[in-house]
Amino acid sequence: MLQWANLCNAFLVEFQWNASGTLPKADDYLKNGIITSGAPLVLAHLFFLMGQNIANQSMDSKKEEVPLPNTIFLVAEILRLWDDLGCAQDENQNGYDGSYVECYLRENQGSSYQSAREHVMEFISKSWKLLNKECLCPCPFSTPFLEACVNAAKMVSLMYNYEDKHDYQKKNYEDKHGLGLLQDHMKSLTYDHETL
Repeated sequence: MLQWANLCNAFLVEFQWNASGTLPKADDYLKNGIITSGAPLVLAHLFFLMGQNIANQSMDSKKEEVPLPNTIFLVAEILRLWDDLGCAQDENQNGYDGSYVECYLRENQGSSYQSAREHVMEFISKSWKLLNKECLCPCPFSTPFLEACVNAAKMVSLMYNYEDKHDYQKKNYEDKHGLGLLQDHMKSLTYDHETL
């Protein structure tokens, strides 16, 4: 229930920025964007759908703001940054909702799009290192849930992988968001190995 309230509140913040024509600071945008990515909400539902359990004392939030567990935070951060990097590069982006790249460029006047892109890629790389560290350290989450979190982050990088965009266009893939690569991975999961 708390994740739904957080998501609605974060959408209201984005609406206020949009209505006032305000472009927030990059850090403020990212903090809010992590919630509006929907990843914390989806992972919270997934946690319980996988039959996980949490202690009663951790459920007693008393309406205080409860920080996201690092694992969920990092997956959502990776999702938001890849999404914003993809939207900033997509020529069909209307620009009404802003992006981390746009906020970064405004804060760092004189920076090029390429330097902003490199900054985002470094940010994603650091988030991945932290996520890997979280998965290797003792934590309250089960191994299957951690694997699901890591797989969600991997899927996002495949969906928004603009690096492979031109390679896939050469192979006549019609999708420009690297979904051809994701389709290849999905086919490999469902391929009937008996026919080999």
